[in-house]
Amino acid sequence: MKKLCALVCGTFLISCGALASTEILVKFKQAGTAASLVRSKKLNGFASSLAVSQLQLQAVRQFVPKDGRYVKLTVANENEAKTLLKELRTRKDVLSAGLNKQYQLTQASGKNCCTSEALATDPLFSQQWALRNMGVDGKLGADIDIARAWKIQTGSKNVVVAIIDSGMDLNNPDLTGNVWRNSRESVDGVDNDGNGYNDDIYGWNFLNNDGNVQDERSHGSHVAGIIGAVGNDGRGIAGINWQVSLMPLKVFGATGGAYEEHIIQALRYAQANGAHIINASFAYSTKGVIEPGEYDVLRDAINDLESSGILFVSSAGNDGLSLDTTPAYPANYALSHQITVASTDSHDVISGFSNYSATFADIAAPGSAILSALLGNDYKVQDGTSMAAPMVSGVAALLKAENPTWQATQIKEAILRGRDYVPSLATKVKTQGRLNAYNSLRGIYRTAPPEPTNWVRQSLPEVIETLHPVPFAYEKAFEVYGPADAKAMRIIFDQIEDSCRYCAVEIYDKTGTMVVSTSQTPGVRYNETSRYVFGNYMKIVYKTVLTPGAYGFKASYFEYSR
Repeated sequence: MKKLCALVCGTFLISCGALASTEILVKFKQAGTAASLVRSKKLNGFASSLAVSQLQLQAVRQFVPKDGRYVKLTVANENEAKTLLKELRTRKDVLSAGLNKQYQLTQASGKNCCTSEALATDPLFSQQWALRNMGVDGKLGADIDIARAWKIQTGSKNVVVAIIDSGMDLNNPDLTGNVWRNSRESVDGVDNDGNGYNDDIYGWNFLNNDGNVQDERSHGSHVAGIIGAVGNDGRGIAGINWQVSLMPLKVFGATGGAYEEHIIQALRYAQANGAHIINASFAYSTKGVIEPGEYDVLRDAINDLESSGILFVSSAGNDGLSLDTTPAYPANYALSHQITVASTDSHDVISGFSNYSATFADIAAPGSAILSALLGNDYKVQDGTSMAAPMVSGVAALLKAENPTWQATQIKEAILRGRDYVPSLATKVKTQGRLNAYNSLRGIYRTAPPEPTNWVRQSLPEVIETLHPVPFAYEKAFEVYGPADAKAMRIIFDQIEDSCRYCAVEIYDKTGTMVVSTSQTPGVRYNETSRYVFGNYMKIVYKTVLTPGAYGFKASYFEYSR
């Protein structure tokens, strides 16, 4: 069995997840072609090359009810799979073909816990900093501005959010009060509504092929609580939506990942059963070992959602790396009806575990130390882009409740244009900002300040530099002042190395806001120009916690713009 790297739990951990390297998922242009192949169960007469026509199929089946274009083919070994894939991708009757990959949840870690605004009566609401950050352990206002948003809209049961995850705890009253219910179905062993699923009262379990969507690992429940724990009821936490319909679609079990065929099945179920928004808090990291084009089957299934006006919200992943150089899927699809979400902490800084990209990550949202629901009517703090994505899904549901006729692209535009500009996110996400529910609901669209121009280089009064190499638990701060009329400043590093896991260069502006963090940028660089800060003052801090050995930095010049 071939091993390929995937995102897993653990802030900086990478694990190689299993790939079903003998299983191929195919999406045909026509259902008739698929049906013919399923009936014959032979490639002879189907394939054009002799090598492929002689392959023996171990199993053939259509795996998406009510959509006969999807077929799973099982062959004897990996070499046969490669041979078959090569031909399938050249056939005119095939839309896409790829291996049945295994995806991982993008939860990073967990800890036990327990005006013109509308505040919830839920007893743990004061601990939900992402909804209302009072600056006790973070930056005042570094939140999604939900208290003001609730004066406008608190959600609607008419809005359906499908959560493709590990299920949901149906015994937690904070969740069950907002669980989606299939009113056309009864518990009688019959497919009453004719959708291809018997007794799918609350959704579907694609692992066991039954209607039991009870969560076994808490991840799906945590995500669900962020989007729509019943609010203002004097119990537990408040979801972004006080009322909403949460559709649990279970593709992750108690352990391990989720195979792509089950994710595709869940997408098609959500589309066929009235979902308006789909939350996907999982990812598959290529790590440079997957050939291009292998993700087309899942991409096609997600792309099909656009015709139904469904918004697809994906987590950026937890490698702490750039999606430009290390793609993760579905984050990197960049579809018109998709939003990919990076994570921030309570100080409005990109979370250390979060993937980022000014091209593929659309927006950031709180994902560090997020309190939400667990199994057993419990609550816990979790980290991960898994927690950031449902922040966006939740706000999307509020927008849909406020504007019932809006389609995915309209909701997406309101979310992205309504973000708060955050300087430290300028190179981390496309919008350079963090989610703001109030702005999006009110149609308040803020633009980023213009880029400074006409830079003037000037020598520092004295060279600033760290120890070389930097030792354990080292921290050194330097202050740099520019001319009184300087509108912006940036530092020029003669040499810089901060590629160890727990070291970083941070640059702060005159307000004490961290604007730049170069943590985990690989390798030694020379004559590197930093991101600018506004004003005529900057503080540069080098930090290392555990790992010594890096060069640190040396700087002789800075630049300013008037």
